[in-house]
Amino acid sequence: MDNPQEKKTVKTTLKELGPNLPLGVINGAELSKAIKVKPWRMKEEKELGKLRDENRSENSARWATIVLATMCPQLGELDLASMDMNKRIIHIGQMSMGDVMYAYFWLRYQSLGPSVPMEIACPNCRKEFTLHADLESLIIRTSESYDDTLWEYDLRDPFELRGSQVNGFVISPARWNAIETQNTAGALDVGAAKSSVIRGSIHSVKGIGEALALTDSDLDEMTKFDLESLTTLIDERHIGPDLAVEDKCEQCKRPFRMSLDWSYDSFFGISSH
Repeated sequence: MDNPQEKKTVKTTLKELGPNLPLGVINGAELSKAIKVKPWRMKEEKELGKLRDENRSENSARWATIVLATMCPQLGELDLASMDMNKRIIHIGQMSMGDVMYAYFWLRYQSLGPSVPMEIACPNCRKEFTLHADLESLIIRTSESYDDTLWEYDLRDPFELRGSQVNGFVISPARWNAIETQNTAGALDVGAAKSSVIRGSIHSVKGIGEALALTDSDLDEMTKFDLESLTTLIDERHIGPDLAVEDKCEQCKRPFRMSLDWSYDSFFGISSH
C-alpha cells in the first residue's frame, strides 16, 4: 500500500535528533520541540522514590508521565516548571504518544547513557543472554508539520456510527492519554489496548472533517480485518521512536526481532546501565 506520509516525514536517530521532540507541541502556527531535563541527582532519586511508593497501582504509561512531570521543566512550549503536578500530568497526557515516548527515552539517555541491557531468551533456541541495546542508534520518525502526519484509512467493512454510515477515517498521531488512562488490568487486555490506540488516533470521519471525540463503544462494530489493518498501519506510520531491536542469537546465530523494554524498573533500574 502506497504511503504518501512516508514522503512527508523523516527518519533520524536519537543521537542526531537530540533534545527535540519528533513532532512537537502546537504553538500557534508552529510546532515547539525543545526538551529540557533536570540532572538526576540523589534528591531527584528520593523524590521519585516517594512518588513511586504512592503510585504503585499506576500502569507503565501513567508512571512514565509522572517521571517526566518530575524531571522535565519544559516539553515543547509547555513550561512545566511553572505548573503544579496535576496540571503537568494533564498536559503531558495530551501530547502525542511519540513525543512522550521520545522524551522518556531522552531522559534515560541523559541520565544513564546510551547502553540499555536487556535480559532475553532467544525466540528460536531459548538461549538466555544479555543484549545491550544502543539508544543513540534508535530510529526516530519526525515531522516538521502536523498536517504532514495525517493520513486516510478506507474501511473494508463500513459500519454505522451514531446513526451514520462510516466509510473511513483521517488518522493523526495518537495522544499519550490513549494508553495512560487504561487501568493496570486493562493494560494486559490486547483488545482494549488496540481499541484505545485506534480511538486515540482517529482525527475525523472522512467526509465530515471536524475532529471527533469517540467513546469506548463507538468502534464496537469495526470488523477484525479493519481492526488489525488499522493497528498495523498506525504502528508503521507513527511519529516517534521505533522500539524494535534486531540482533542475532549468540548460540544459534539466527536473527530475531523484539521490542525494547521501557518499563521503569527495567529501564531505570540498578542493572539498566
